[in-house]
Amino acid sequence: MNIKDNKLVLVAVGVIVLIVLGFVLFSKKDVSETPVSEEVVVIEKVDYDGSYVIDLDNSLVVWEGKKTFVVDYADQGVIYPSEGTIVFTDGMIESGSIVFDMNSITALSTGKNSGQDMLSKHLKSADFFDTEKYPESSFVIFEVASDPSRPGSYMLFGDMTIKGKTLPISVPVSMLQVEQGIALVGDIAVDRTLWDVQFGSGKFFQNLADNTIDDYFTISFSLVVKE
Repeated sequence: MNIKDNKLVLVAVGVIVLIVLGFVLFSKKDVSETPVSEEVVVIEKVDYDGSYVIDLDNSLVVWEGKKTFVVDYADQGVIYPSEGTIVFTDGMIESGSIVFDMNSITALSTGKNSGQDMLSKHLKSADFFDTEKYPESSFVIFEVASDPSRPGSYMLFGDMTIKGKTLPISVPVSMLQVEQGIALVGDIAVDRTLWDVQFGSGKFFQNLADNTIDDYFTISFSLVVKE
């Protein structure tokens, strides 16, 4: 792969470790292997021009939810994209869209170190994402802003649709060169209640005590774009 910008900036060690550990823990194919090389670099431009598909085998999204009043309690898992494209102009991100398979949402660990299968089923139920009725979610990018002071960093402005409800959000991303190609990597905290995912929320239910679930859940992602 030819990179237009010769100034490749090494990613901070902590960021590299997080990316690699994320793939080691949550790889769809084998949790004991990682599909991403540790030698990743932030890049400003690539030799891409036009529409490119997302590599579904090497892309994933990691989610984390917490309980409000239980210290260090966190549930974690994955969800997988089912299709997506990213449009580049002159080597920089211009637009794109991605569809998520909501039936792929899976809990891989819980704060109580058990009950992953039960939580996975619960997340698919009407209490949470109601995947039988809403099997897909999506994010459609309608505007992109780059940060001149941070080459390779972008803010993606777009519409997020969950449970049939569409709301605008902004998502910070970095463009990385990895062994598989170009990866868009980032994370965002999302208020689930804005999309009517209200189970366990202190906004809507009283006297939940230690069963109160944070309204915000974190989404960390790495989307690899095929050349």
